[in-house]
Amino acid sequence: MIKKFFSIPLILLIALIWTGSFFLAGYSEARASDNDADDIREGVMAESGDFFSHCKSGILYEAVTDTVLYAKNPDLPLIPASMTKVMTAIITLEHNPELEGELTVPDKAVSSYYTSWMDHPHLKAGETISYYQCVEYMMLPSANEAASALAFTVCGGDRASFVEEMNDKAKELGCENTCYIDPHGLSPSNRVSARDMSKIAQYAMSFPKLREILTHYEGVLKANELRKEDIRYHSILMPMWPDDRYENPYSEYITGVKTGWITQSGYNYALSMEKDGLEYYAVAMGGDEEDCGDGSGRIIQGDFRDMIEVLSLTDGMTEEKLSSMAGSAGSRTPIIVLSICFVLTVIILAVRAKMISSAGKAKDDPGSNN
Repeated sequence: MIKKFFSIPLILLIALIWTGSFFLAGYSEARASDNDADDIREGVMAESGDFFSHCKSGILYEAVTDTVLYAKNPDLPLIPASMTKVMTAIITLEHNPELEGELTVPDKAVSSYYTSWMDHPHLKAGETISYYQCVEYMMLPSANEAASALAFTVCGGDRASFVEEMNDKAKELGCENTCYIDPHGLSPSNRVSARDMSKIAQYAMSFPKLREILTHYEGVLKANELRKEDIRYHSILMPMWPDDRYENPYSEYITGVKTGWITQSGYNYALSMEKDGLEYYAVAMGGDEEDCGDGSGRIIQGDFRDMIEVLSLTDGMTEEKLSSMAGSAGSRTPIIVLSICFVLTVIILAVRAKMISSAGKAKDDPGSNN
């Protein structure tokens, strides 16, 4: 009876199904391992809410577990505006990790050709500034001429070489949708994706001097013989230093990094945060704006609003919870494949049993012989 039931074609068919199932399961596991863990997690956390609703793209990434908690169009190349200055800081720090010494502001750094927009007052050609304060002045109030001064000084005075190093570093960090044209982000031709920017922000925060600078709220550049008035400046990272529009429970955990805006880009914000033993990097790009509604004429930026909202996903999060969620997401496909194969096997065996049963009945029935 067993020989009758398990015919050679049936055995071969079942063997083929299960061999294929194990191959597909193994292949899906390999793909999950080869891809970034963020690709796995996006499918899980995308169901948890509608975030970045005021922005074109965004991402929330956790570095300890290499996990993306949420993403919206994370690989869409957009205009970074002044978030470009994070890469300018990186190149400067790679050449001068301690930000030692001083530089003299080159004429070109404050020319309208290379720096089309500057605050007033601003750095003057020929004045001397420390590398440390130049980076601080670039990162906190987003001074464009400070970025130009670094680009015209760090790589032997060759701005083109500096920008080339910016693009080379982006490729080295695995950025696939990034292209820099200038060191300050004034050009609408600069491009970066939210995913790429999270990688850039993470690497930037590995430099102790930059982390130190970003803990500062304000600073001052004293007047000198070329510039007759002080330049007083402060950080514009509003969720880190919130006013009444952006009050949030996460400000005490935020450690950096940079905003960015030009007319063509909308509002951009790259953030780093350390909370409950975890290390987050979040990026919001292409944010809109709305009137504050209090009669003051102030606006509410979409990037800041969305950032505060998406950070709620970090509430109650632990390394164990993130790891288990990422693991369960990665194992879904193999389980599905093996389950389908099990069902197919049961169906085939049931059909085979019915065929044998029908054949036996026909044999026992004398009138069935044609």
